[in-house]
Amino acid sequence: MIGARTKRAVAAAALVACLAQPALAQGTKAPSTCPSPVIEAMHVRLLQTELMVAALQCRNDPVFDFSSKYNNFVMQFSSPLTQNANVLKDHFRKNFGANHMTQLDRYMTRIANDAGQRGMHAGYCQNMAPMFDQVLALKGNAELTKFSNANPLALAISTRDGC
Repeated sequence: MIGARTKRAVAAAALVACLAQPALAQGTKAPSTCPSPVIEAMHVRLLQTELMVAALQCRNDPVFDFSSKYNNFVMQFSSPLTQNANVLKDHFRKNFGANHMTQLDRYMTRIANDAGQRGMHAGYCQNMAPMFDQVLALKGNAELTKFSNANPLALAISTRDGC
């Protein structure tokens, strides 16, 4: 009989296999074993994390202090962000059982660290300015989901993270 630890290891291996799928050269996403709502929730979380990191990384630059824009984003999309967070929690709970919060924390840390690495490059704050304007112009969850699904960051990262 397979023990709980072995089951979690198998689930983790399946997760890593999904994470390792590269984006296709044509710019489309690689096939995924994750249900569409999970992929969409991951894309929204990637976008939210990128915006959060930009707000933190750029806060000391008076030209590119995105703190208020990030706060506006969170307030404007609080309901969809909560819904997406719940989809991710459910996904990790189903795949990792009692260890789901640890695995979810690792996933969140990994995507935040990835964003933090991008934030260290010259021109990052300048490059992020248009994204804040685009996101704040969105109306409702459907537009947020569509935008996050089309975000090149999501196409590059989501095929290797979270499923």
